[in-house]
Amino acid sequence: MLATSRRFRALGWLAAVVIAGTCVQLPATADATPPSKTAVAVASAPAAGTVQTSMGEDFWLAFPTNLYDDGGAGNVLYLSGTLAGSGTVAIPGTGFSEDFTVTPGQVAQVAIPFSASVTANDGVQPLGIHVTADTEISVYGVNQQPGTSGAYLALPVPALGTRYRVLGYPGLSSIP
Repeated sequence: MLATSRRFRALGWLAAVVIAGTCVQLPATADATPPSKTAVAVASAPAAGTVQTSMGEDFWLAFPTNLYDDGGAGNVLYLSGTLAGSGTVAIPGTGFSEDFTVTPGQVAQVAIPFSASVTANDGVQPLGIHVTADTEISVYGVNQQPGTSGAYLALPVPALGTRYRVLGYPGLSSIP
């Protein structure tokens, strides 16, 4: 399935995280330019000579809804790093904010409210999750419900391109 995307917020651009065809609107900054027309998504590479990893200090991500979401706690971010540090998980569109501490050799957890799950099949929702830290960390998300779960590794903003291909299953409306 091809999805549409908008420019990511990197260096002042208005942004959106694409989840199964739905753009997740991230807050614009005063210096942001209006979003460009949507584009068919295909991954773009980082600048030549740069080395990108999954470690970083600034992340934007989102949680797609789970087929069997029951409104309970099921979305969790796991954060780890090789150095001690701290940071914040914020969802500006909902007012959610929670601080975390990273200890080397341990994994910190932040439960994400069910209300932050992207539920639209197509459109824009203000549900971007912003993770910032004062040292390099790795972030992954898990959505676990009875009988189904999903997980992903978040990429830091410097590793993000501007064009993506989103793969997913076709509509499952026939499943109760």
